[in-house]
Amino acid sequence: MSHGSLRSTAGVLMQLRTKITLAFLLLFAAFIAGDYLVERHVTFKRFRELEEQLARANLDRWEYAVEREIVHLAEFAGDWTNWDDAYDFTQTGNHAFIESNLSSEDWFRSFNLPVLAFYNARGEAVWSRCADAQTGQPVDLPALEAAIHTGDRPLAVDDDRPAASGIISTSRGLLLVASRAIYRTDGSGPAQGFALFGRFLDDELAASIAKQTLVRGAVEAFDPANAGQLNPDLHTAILRSDHDTVLRPVGGVLRAYSLLRDARGEPVILIRSDTPSVITTNGNYALWTSIAAMGGAGLATLALQFAFVHMIVVRPLQRLIRHARSVGASGDLTSRLGRFTNDEIGDLGAEFDTMVGRLADSRGELVAQSRATGQAEIASSVTHNLGNVLNSAGVAISSLRQHIEGLRTDGAAKIADLIDEHHADIETFLRNDPRGTQLPKYLRTLSDHLRDGRHSATDELRRLEEQIRHMQEIIGSQRELARRASYSEVVLPREIVDRAIKIVSPSFARHHIEVQASIPDLEPIRTDPVQVVQILVNLLTNAKDAMQGVGEADRRVSVTATPAGAHLAIEVQDTGPGIDPDAAERLFQAGYSTKGPGRGLGLHFCAIAAGQLGGTLEARNALGRAGAVFTLRIPAARVGQELAAA
Repeated sequence: MSHGSLRSTAGVLMQLRTKITLAFLLLFAAFIAGDYLVERHVTFKRFRELEEQLARANLDRWEYAVEREIVHLAEFAGDWTNWDDAYDFTQTGNHAFIESNLSSEDWFRSFNLPVLAFYNARGEAVWSRCADAQTGQPVDLPALEAAIHTGDRPLAVDDDRPAASGIISTSRGLLLVASRAIYRTDGSGPAQGFALFGRFLDDELAASIAKQTLVRGAVEAFDPANAGQLNPDLHTAILRSDHDTVLRPVGGVLRAYSLLRDARGEPVILIRSDTPSVITTNGNYALWTSIAAMGGAGLATLALQFAFVHMIVVRPLQRLIRHARSVGASGDLTSRLGRFTNDEIGDLGAEFDTMVGRLADSRGELVAQSRATGQAEIASSVTHNLGNVLNSAGVAISSLRQHIEGLRTDGAAKIADLIDEHHADIETFLRNDPRGTQLPKYLRTLSDHLRDGRHSATDELRRLEEQIRHMQEIIGSQRELARRASYSEVVLPREIVDRAIKIVSPSFARHHIEVQASIPDLEPIRTDPVQVVQILVNLLTNAKDAMQGVGEADRRVSVTATPAGAHLAIEVQDTGPGIDPDAAERLFQAGYSTKGPGRGLGLHFCAIAAGQLGGTLEARNALGRAGAVFTLRIPAARVGQELAAA
């Protein structure tokens, strides 16, 4: 073979090496880019959505806490207005009632009740107290009087509308108010005026709400006409959002804003929750950690690939090259290599042996012919040329080996070192270590890379084989050859129920209601006890209201708690008239109430809170007797199970 042919073969091998290197680099770059796009636009997007959901949930907890304060105030008012003494007082202005119930300043402070007023049926104040929450000094609240006597009179109630509640913006700050029509203790009427109870939403109450929610945030007055300390764009966005949530990332926290409206329907309170951006921060860290790990694994995979190619391709080629050079140098056409591998390189070796055998036969025939015809010099010339072809083939194969050996990298041993490092805990490493869990995927990728590299090498080897067969065609007289990604604490179920019963016990005693609790000694569970207690307090209060028309001897509420699979089922059953079938489907809707307008928040809150706890709230009529049964189911992961899982 001429030097030009040698240079051509070397050029082909150089092109092959360049193509393989570029293919590997492009594949690696595409792999990293694809991983980044998936992590950024799929995985990280989910992290951001989870953080926004958490921010909205935290804001909801603030809203529910404010609304709970209003509900509690309304319930407190209900205890005072369904009372014969209060009924008589609004008609007579009896001073004995004042001395017995309204003369203790300590009582007003203990209940944080700076505003309390009784009005007769004509809307005239029988007795009123409007005082500063801290000093107890009288204050004027014209905005409150306006809400009672002017316009649509949102706080004035009567038989047609026996209850009202809401928020009033006064010169002394935001005031939570609830008014109830005054009836006899047995609920009979007609209404003799109404009583109004008010509590300022001051710093102390806001701090109490924050403590209840366990969420950073604030409750403050909102002026639709003045942005104040708010960014003007944010102020505009909050106004346009109506009651929807507005989200803004600020200094490492995700702030959520929402508006509450006053008794006249005007925006008056801005509620804000601050949720630390922990989820997106961790998501961003996980994203870049994953990309770095994938990049390192990709480089390690390439190193393993090169090592594997050296083992299954380079070493067999070295043996074939040594044999080809030996035959080319010695001219010994009787030497045979044999089929030493079961792949294309083995096929090439077998074809090489066949070619050498035919070459030997041809050389003998040529020598004989030369002797017979007197042209021995022709046979010598042909043999010399074929020897050159064999030597060129050896050089070509050597160049191919050097090309493949040049693809090796010193980093090929990193994966082996990683496996050696974890040979003692290889199972744990493969299951739990982020690098180990990716190894199967990397090995599959390696297999694909090796197959592609092998195909490329095979194509080049086939070209060599075609050259050798071309020599066979010359020797064999033109014969053709034919030839791829709450808070909770540990508490006993009995303690949760006991807390709720203690909260409602004064009101139950006033209304002569007997509470029967049947709580076995269950294992402690992990949950949000504040939420559960609040749900139970609402259910117990509803049971009390439902039994107003029942005789005192028959007023009973039973509370039971039993395991229900993976949940704890707590049932509250009363002896009232039960649930109207027409009301069953709307029982938990916001604003729906069977007790008159202006309510409907209690059961709605309970249903939402149960869902936040991962549980459910259901209602049905008691079987075989009068009364309603409310069943609260909450997850009951035992503390022992948590320790075992840890």
